[in-house]
Amino acid sequence: MDIDRTSFIRSVSFCTGLPDPAIAALSAIAIPLQRPAGAFIQFEGDPADAMYLVIRGRVKIARTSASGREQVLYVIGVGGHFNTVPMFDGGTCPANAQAIDGVALLVLDGWLGGHLVYSLWLGVSP
Repeated sequence: MDIDRTSFIRSVSFCTGLPDPAIAALSAIAIPLQRPAGAFIQFEGDPADAMYLVIRGRVKIARTSASGREQVLYVIGVGGHFNTVPMFDGGTCPANAQAIDGVALLVLDGWLGGHLVYSLWLGVSP
């Protein structure tokens, strides 16, 4: 996964207004992760330990009903992110996330990433 993490993170929608120290801090804690097509990245209801930034490929965000029917909520491509809200509110994963193609992701630890964004961007502690 040969990318400039800092430039990539700066291009992600929720990061565009962050100051340089916040971008550098997020870049420093971002962990690269690759998953093959069809692999699940997270399951609905699991603890939300991280948020994910999509570097390559596409990720399907979906829920499965009690009858087994799948409802696709989003397909997230390069530059997108998912599991973002739980990073800030401490909730659980709101849906399943599955790689459509082989994907490359940057993983931001939920508590640490949220704390960095709060403290460096908003000037407050969560």
